[in-house]
Amino acid sequence: MAKKKTTRKAARKPATRTAKKPVRKSSKRSAAKKASAKKKVTRKKPASAKKSSARRSTGTTRRRAADPGLARAKGPVTPEDARLVLELYDLRREEVMRASRDALLRWRPSSLEELIEMSDIGHSMNAALRQVASYFELAFGLARRGAVHPELIAEWCGEGLLLYAKVLPFVEAFRDHPKGTSTAFQNAEWVAENTEWGRARMALFEERLRPKGGA
Repeated sequence: MAKKKTTRKAARKPATRTAKKPVRKSSKRSAAKKASAKKKVTRKKPASAKKSSARRSTGTTRRRAADPGLARAKGPVTPEDARLVLELYDLRREEVMRASRDALLRWRPSSLEELIEMSDIGHSMNAALRQVASYFELAFGLARRGAVHPELIAEWCGEGLLLYAKVLPFVEAFRDHPKGTSTAFQNAEWVAENTEWGRARMALFEERLRPKGGA
């Protein structure tokens, strides 16, 4: 009998498993996580701190160190300054303006209440007060912002400083009053305090306006 051939199957080699390499997270995702972590750590400033910083950055309206007029006051007077002052002087000669100026030259407030009454639009002197006060505030504002030399304005606009000297005893209360104006006479105040001519004129006017026999 023929012998049966026995076929041996070749032994299979065990499959070798390749270790999977760890997948690295993209740099974008890691950067986003870091940014979000920083946001969580950052503490929000309280509302009170924001308000106080805003007040510090704004400063007071009346006394700002950044006023360009401070730098102009240290420099020389130019022909352009002289031309502008002459134009301002010419505007004062207008007929209605002359009448308003004359009325206020004769006027002197004795109390805050009187100043409040005059600021009412129905008062007979209201138009004159608004016209003259706004005119000189405009002129002093040009000096404060450096458009014209402050010393030249203070020298030739003494009438505006006289008006400011008259209301000076009541001006702070007038600014705080509900019927007053918070920005009243602020440019006149700036010229009076920041120019040599302004300080000299204010000293003279305050002496003249001081009640006889008063301290």
